[in-house]
Amino acid sequence: MGRLGKVICAILLYYLNVMSAYENRTDLIKNITMALSSYFNINCFIIFHKMNDTLKNFETFKALSSDATISVGAYAFDNTDWKSCTKQLNVIIGEELKGEFAGFTKRNAMIDETWLVFLNTPSSDFFRDSRPSFGSEVVAAEIFNPHEVFLREIYTVDDGFPLRIVEFGKWTLLNGLDVSRTSLYERRSDLEGKVMRIGSNENWPVCSFSNGEWDGYMPRLWREIESLINCTTVPVRSVDDATGLEFKNRTWNGLMGMLLKNEIDVIAAELTMTKDRMEVIDFTYAAASAKYQLFFKALGYRLEWKAIFKPLALSTWLALFGWTVIGSLCISLTYYWYNRNGFPESERINFTKVESFFFILQSLCQQGYPVVPTSLSSRIIFITAYALSTIMIPSYSASLISSLTYQAPIRPFDSMEEMVAVGKYKLLVKRNSAAFSQFSRATDPLYEKIYRKFIDEKHSGVQMDNTVKVLDDIVCTEVNYAFYGIDMIVNLKMQHQKPKCNILTLSRPLSPVFISFGLRKDSPFARLIDLKLQKLRNIGSVYRLKTGLRPLSSQGSGEMVFRQVEVDEIFQVFLLLLLGMILSVIILIIEFVVWRTGIWPVTSRKGKSTEGKRGSLIIRLDVYMD
Repeated sequence: MGRLGKVICAILLYYLNVMSAYENRTDLIKNITMALSSYFNINCFIIFHKMNDTLKNFETFKALSSDATISVGAYAFDNTDWKSCTKQLNVIIGEELKGEFAGFTKRNAMIDETWLVFLNTPSSDFFRDSRPSFGSEVVAAEIFNPHEVFLREIYTVDDGFPLRIVEFGKWTLLNGLDVSRTSLYERRSDLEGKVMRIGSNENWPVCSFSNGEWDGYMPRLWREIESLINCTTVPVRSVDDATGLEFKNRTWNGLMGMLLKNEIDVIAAELTMTKDRMEVIDFTYAAASAKYQLFFKALGYRLEWKAIFKPLALSTWLALFGWTVIGSLCISLTYYWYNRNGFPESERINFTKVESFFFILQSLCQQGYPVVPTSLSSRIIFITAYALSTIMIPSYSASLISSLTYQAPIRPFDSMEEMVAVGKYKLLVKRNSAAFSQFSRATDPLYEKIYRKFIDEKHSGVQMDNTVKVLDDIVCTEVNYAFYGIDMIVNLKMQHQKPKCNILTLSRPLSPVFISFGLRKDSPFARLIDLKLQKLRNIGSVYRLKTGLRPLSSQGSGEMVFRQVEVDEIFQVFLLLLLGMILSVIILIIEFVVWRTGIWPVTSRKGKSTEGKRGSLIIRLDVYMD
């Protein structure tokens, strides 16, 4: 037999093996089902049959049940109790359930459901009247050839949109399963121009309708998403400019109410995630993360007494004092040693203990002194003192000047607990908001107490959306008021319009808050938006949009800004000078009294007694200590 004959025989033998291997349809269905279950990570199968009909695909049911790791069930299609697993693969074999499946797709959202339909006819025939959901995974296996089965993916964008049948992959005997490895919503990024009604309210910089233009952080972010999913946006303003608060009768106002009534499709506003909201709507990934904060008027600036000593640590002050004492003792001992050894008068150092102390002190302060040391030993001490002052004086001066020109204003309190303890402040909170519900539905004793005693009722009718106006008219003007809001939003507003007083916050923010897009429960588009949000975050678009909302003046001009120091802010410094003057006058009076009364004999520098003489009022008290 020639080489060509051998090749032909091999091909025929292979073909016969393939045909014999899959002559049994049950084995073919089992292998495809097992391969797709591994791809979808599912080990629970449901095989459907008609109502009041025995399971015609019993062999398939038996074959799948042979694997102990797999749960297999058989249900009639009209049975409403067939969802036995959290995640299951629903299998239809043949065209008999065409009508039942079409009716099911029109009645159910099918979110996160996975279906596998085995067909002997083209997919377009079986699914002609079906409307599989955008969020479902429906795969049709077209068995035209037992050794190569093509797989199609079927879905619709929404009601009124055409049926989409796209190639998903294929299964072959040689290679097994060969399908797309991209995620479901990466394959379905095109909404084919679907109209999306986007609800917002007036709350710049998050969202705004001013000047007839829909703008703000959330609208700009949505425009980025819109370009990625090919939809058509129709902005809709909230009927009451509220985000949404649940009432006792379980109804909602604002954008939440509009979404639940199907008046809008997506909320793009200052929508924060709360437990109550998550029970009735779906949230996307966080579009922005922030924290709640208290905003209140600063009490002003004040230089504390210890601020004069703060530039140097206590150990440094003690070291300087110790050096002053030791240096003065060294110079004084040198003076006595020179006297005792009879050095010439020109070389004698005339420093008493007190004069030595003041000499070292003035050297440390880089001040001059009328007497200059003449001996080398004394000059070494003198030079050492000046060298030390060259290092210490600039350090002290720089730190003190900095503390005078840049001072942290005083907070009346620095936590919610301290605010309650102070007992004088009223809290301003936007009504019909998630922030207000934090207090009105609080289980925490602190927040319950704040709601009962500290929530302001006097200004309950004031529109809180214009945050800077609230800060100017109430917090800055009236006494003891604090505003409760989201730090990111309030800070952006204050960057665009500076309040007329100095507004402070707590040194540590309060509870975290996440702002997201909101959609109705089981919306098939929530995960698609999640995917695009993640993509925008990865490429830096989310950060760029946030920073783009800041005014240019707040992004830094490169110029240094100086603050003038007011006299009342350094009152303590002038008070110290005044105390020094008063002390000098008191000492002068004491010296004068001592000299006039002759209580203590006073000796002049030349060694002559001045007792009883009144020719001079200048008495050196340090002579007594000589």
